[in-house]
Amino acid sequence: MIEKIFNNTIFTTSVSIATIYALFGDDFRLAFFESSTDLFFNILNIIVFILFGVEIIMACKINTKFFGGFFFWLDTISTLIMILDITWISEILFIN
Repeated sequence: MIEKIFNNTIFTTSVSIATIYALFGDDFRLAFFESSTDLFFNILNIIVFILFGVEIIMACKINTKFFGGFFFWLDTISTLIMILDITWISEILFIN
């Protein structure tokens, strides 16, 4: 069942769109939106973060060679770095 969901066109498309958002979303927010929209983008970042986490877990369940491999670490590190795009967290970490 997990493999069916993982290989589903809707799931794959969602992850692809989320990847494009993860790459450019925060820059887009900073360039074109005021700080009043931060709540919307924070919620969107949390949703994408959860989606990527679910994808990593599913990939580990489907492919036992994925866990600990290059792409596992690439996905995990890039997902964890997304936490810094959440303004609540970045303000705590970087504003003194």
